[in-house]
Amino acid sequence: MKCTVGRIIYAFFLALIPGLFFSSEAALTQAFKDATDKAIDSIRRSDCEITFQYKGKDVVDTGISVSAKLIRHHFGFGGAICWDSGFVKVGKEKYGNAVKEYFEWCTPENEMKWYYNDTTGGTPCTPGDYSHGDSIVQWCLKNGLKVRGHNLFWNERVEFQAYCARPYGPYHPTDESTQIKTLSASEREQFIEEMVTRVTDMVTLFKGRVSHWDAVNEIVHFTTDDDGARVVKTPGLLATWTGKTKNNGAEVFNWILEMADSIDPDVKLCVNEYNVIEENHDEDAYINMIKEINKNAKNAKIDIIGLEAHFGGLVSREASGNYPGYESLINKMSKELNLDQDTSMKFWFTEVDWNQSGNTADLMEELMRFAYSRNDFGGLLLWIWWQGRLWRDDLKSFLVDNDFKPTETGKRWKKLKDTLWTTDTLVKSDGDGKCKFKGFQGTYVITTKLGSSSQVDTIELLPGPLSEKVITLDPSKFDIVSVRHQKQNSKAMVEINGRKITLNKNISAPVSLSIYSLSGKLISRIPINADNRTIQRIATPAGCHLLRLEAGNTLIYSDVSVKLAR
Repeated sequence: MKCTVGRIIYAFFLALIPGLFFSSEAALTQAFKDATDKAIDSIRRSDCEITFQYKGKDVVDTGISVSAKLIRHHFGFGGAICWDSGFVKVGKEKYGNAVKEYFEWCTPENEMKWYYNDTTGGTPCTPGDYSHGDSIVQWCLKNGLKVRGHNLFWNERVEFQAYCARPYGPYHPTDESTQIKTLSASEREQFIEEMVTRVTDMVTLFKGRVSHWDAVNEIVHFTTDDDGARVVKTPGLLATWTGKTKNNGAEVFNWILEMADSIDPDVKLCVNEYNVIEENHDEDAYINMIKEINKNAKNAKIDIIGLEAHFGGLVSREASGNYPGYESLINKMSKELNLDQDTSMKFWFTEVDWNQSGNTADLMEELMRFAYSRNDFGGLLLWIWWQGRLWRDDLKSFLVDNDFKPTETGKRWKKLKDTLWTTDTLVKSDGDGKCKFKGFQGTYVITTKLGSSSQVDTIELLPGPLSEKVITLDPSKFDIVSVRHQKQNSKAMVEINGRKITLNKNISAPVSLSIYSLSGKLISRIPINADNRTIQRIATPAGCHLLRLEAGNTLIYSDVSVKLAR
């Protein structure tokens, strides 16, 4: 290797003055903390009003006390977890306790990928062994953690050359060609059948158990060789092999999304991509592909825009050298994808890690504050968090060391998630017998006490200015309760965005308000108590939505809601 004196002096100069040419430290200023604190208080906390009922009547007892404790945020704080290297080698108790301590969402790192499930050695890919992924999901649900499914398909040569669909290769490990082989008619037909089986098996098996599916991982990039060279290539591998290449290759992604949605219409469907907000960024290709997919969607639009955030050696919210910073790139994406109006789509950081030196705890706090303070973000998931499981040896963003002892970064993660951004409060009932509090949105354990009697319930405090909840006190636990005896309304009434709808008192079927996106995707379904003789007020989220108030299969009221984001 040639090495001139000039190069030595230049390298020595750079070593003496780090940060002169690029920022290597977090921009975690007090001004940034103050601004994000204010935004977080505005968008992540909501008022909750609890009304109590006892034997069908409203409770007016002023002696009720309520303990409200947040047990899971509405925002997704998560991490990738592993079966063999985690639960098996470390042990369910030790590894599982660490997972529960730091996370509320999880995704299997590899156990749901096609190559992992395939048991035939890729000749060809067929239905295979889903037991490890299934075990992870069962454990997560048992312990109150939500799951992101990762993934149905990986639109990369690396998966297929190494494991699946070997008859369709070959791609030699040293082949640096960026060309994708076109399959014969019979090969294409067989591959499409395998894809249909794959979607049917996975989505059916995990229906109602996973909250998200990474339907397609990495929709615009293509790995050219084993050394990790990356290029934007559209139409990509899946489009080329299936022949579904219309709309710059978006056709195949629409096909996959529609298949998954037809099996589980309630699961959130995601796409995922790297080199979008990182130092090497191809955000325009990702933006354009997302637009193509949503423009040609029939029923299944993209719900989650995954930003992998494998930051590598430069983690910078602000501009650094030629890099505009991840905030600028995300602002650009949000504006071009109209996320201020289309609230049905959210960003998630899905695979966060980095190898940058410096104050990793500050870098993590800055990233957490950035995401949590934005209305267009739904979650942040770490790809590495335990030093004992690094997919690259030089990564530094882990929360716990080899022995599961917390690093400074781990302490900061927990301080924000479990101390600064949590709610654990005790409130008393007012003159109307109602208990009111303001808390961070998410799942709450509510402990209601009156005298020596108590009961425990779980409620969801959802985004919005006010969440009204009704808790029915169990007569077997509460003996003496003051109730309202004055004449009640003869019919239940629902107020939706200020419009009052009266419910017939003879309704016997369950009543609910369903909120859909304009494409017909179900966003949420809110149960309505048809026996409640008080006005039940509901405020729908910002954006354009279709509303249907139904009793069983009978339509009571429908409307189009248009609300601007505040």
